[in-house]
Amino acid sequence: MEEHPRIPVSIEPTSKPTPAFKAKEVPGKDYDIDDMVGFLERFVGTVFNLLAEREKLRQLLQTSNLPREHVFFATELMQKWLWYNAVVPVTPENLHAAFAVAFKFAKSSRDDIESDIADWAYCTGVPIASLSQLNAQFRNLTSEYMSELQIYFLSRDSEAEWKLFMQNRKEEQRNENIRARKRCEDLNGM
Repeated sequence: MEEHPRIPVSIEPTSKPTPAFKAKEVPGKDYDIDDMVGFLERFVGTVFNLLAEREKLRQLLQTSNLPREHVFFATELMQKWLWYNAVVPVTPENLHAAFAVAFKFAKSSRDDIESDIADWAYCTGVPIASLSQLNAQFRNLTSEYMSELQIYFLSRDSEAEWKLFMQNRKEEQRNENIRARKRCEDLNGM
């Protein structure tokens, strides 16, 4: 049997599977969509393990067109909502609906832009009754438990968590690049 010469193999790691969602390509966004999805996944734990749920969250971030501080505000609002309303177990469906309402609420309450809840129901595929009920809960929650000062400090906490998350993500990427280079060297050295 004839032997073929070895061809060097190069494995290039990719950390950003969907470059179409880059922040610089989306006007008004000051973050990368994939980075924010990863950050929010860390917030919600293991709920968004399925690719379909990641895509729903990515699409919601894409269509909401919220700047980073509003996403943080919505996340903090959701934490309060989960705590005070004791939503257990948290399912992908009710979490997706909660993100939709939190993003809508962050946009309308922070910018004085009243978004029509029916538009959000249409965009997210969540029943309008669910979104309306969540909207009422979020409004009650913010009027009862959060002052502007609390919101400011909550956003600062989220900003610090975001910076730590991005630092860890860069470190993970660096480690993945090192592992990929090692695999290449091992394959080429065979």
